[in-house]
Formats: sequence, C-alpha cells, structure tokens
Amino acid sequence: MPSLADIKKQIAERQAANTNISNQYVQDVNAIVDKNVSNAVNKVQGQIDSLPIQYQSGFDANAVQQKINERQTAARMSDLGLTNSGLNRTQQTAIAIQRSNADAALRQQMNAATFSLKQQIADLYANAETQKAETAAQAKYNLQKENQSVYDSMMDSYYSNLAATQKAVLESEKEDKSKIVKYIDEDVEDELRRIAEDGDNEDMVAYVNSLVSQGYPYEEVVRWIEKIEAEMTSDDSNKHWYEKVYDNMWHRNLGSNIAKGLKGVK
Repeated sequence: MPSLADIKKQIAERQAANTNISNQYVQDVNAIVDKNVSNAVNKVQGQIDSLPIQYQSGFDANAVQQKINERQTAARMSDLGLTNSGLNRTQQTAIAIQRSNADAALRQQMNAATFSLKQQIADLYANAETQKAETAAQAKYNLQKENQSVYDSMMDSYYSNLAATQKAVLESEKEDKSKIVKYIDEDVEDELRRIAEDGDNEDMVAYVNSLVSQGYPYEEVVRWIEKIEAEMTSDDSNKHWYEKVYDNMWHRNLGSNIAKGLKGVK
C-alpha cells in the first residue's frame, strides 16, 4: 500500500497536470480571440483607409462647382462691364469661401466617420480583453474545483484502504487477539497523533470517517480520540480539529458515543 507521502506526491502530480491543461486551454482560447479580433480590426482599418477615396469625389465635385460659379460670375460681370470692379472681386471671394465651407463640411463628415470606426476598433480590443478575463476566471474556478476533487478522492481512498488493511489484519489474527489489539491501537493512535500534529482538519475527519465506516466500534474510536485529546488539548490552539471531528461525526448520525468522546471540547 502506498504511503501517505506517496499519495500526496501523486496528488501534487495530478494537480500539476490539471494546471498545465488549464493553462494550455486559456492560451488556446486567447489565441483564437486574438486572431478573431485581429481580423475584425483589419477589416475596420480597411474602411478607415478607404475614407479619403470615398470622400475625394465630394471634394472633386466642390472644385468643379467652384469653377462653374467663377465662370458664370465672370461672364455676368463681363457683360456688365464690371470685370475689374469691386463687386466682381467680392463675388469671386464669396465663391471661394463657399468652396472652402463645402470642403470643411466634407472633412468634418470624414473625421466623424473615422472617429466612429476607431471607436469600433477600441471596442473590439476591450471586448477581447473582457473575454480573456472571463475565460481565465472560469478556468481558474474549474481548476480549483477539479484539484479539490482529486485531493478529496485520493485522500478518501487512501484512508479507506488504510482502515481496510488494519481491519483485515485484525480479522486475520483473531487467535492472538491481545497482540492484534495492541498493534491496531498503536497504529491508529500513531496516525491520529500525526494528523493532529499536522493540524490538518480534512485529513482527521477523513480518517475518523474511514475507521467508523469500516466497522470499528464507536467505543474504540472514542477511546482513541480521548487518548489523543488528553495529550494535546492542554494547548487551546489544538482544540479546533476536535470540533471538526465532532461536527462531522454528529452529522453522520453516529450517536452520542462520539459526543461523549469529545466531552471536553463541545
């Protein structure tokens, strides 16, 4: 049977493998997100780049209209003999201003279109970062859940196997009961003491659960706990794990015998 150290090493290895899988998943999703956003940004950037061409026809139309207006005004002024007059110059200036205003209006429209498209690009990047953050958060949650499941499953299996092994030894050597009882007592007490000194509540609850579920008498479990309790509860900092065991045993409906074994704690 593997030792507890071996089991914890196996747990660490499986959890490390789960972590690598989770990290690779996040990287793969991020790569897809980056590719999609790059394609979308390139498409929008293409629209931005084409805006000058789209609006050039408007600028060309303004230039043509200016020429038409200038010729028509020049012709009228010539017919009136006012080619060199202040009126002619005033009207020609007005035509130039009209052209300038028309061009400014087109530039304003083009700038607004450019701003809108650039905002689309900013939104694409922001949405991509949000998607990445959500993916990372979900992956972290799933990883923690999976790793906790690995820990619980392997530790429960270890302590169940340990209890089964101890029980098998007891049953196979009934002819030497006194010797077996001493072996079982020392073995279980040593394991209880080790777990208590480690301060690992989950290990303690799992181990006591496994002993009771394997059929060990309540009185024996109580006696083991009382012995360890007497050794350790002089320090108040060690009492919390007894409370954990008490609560767990009580919820499993194992009766007042367990409660009596923890009478100094609850």
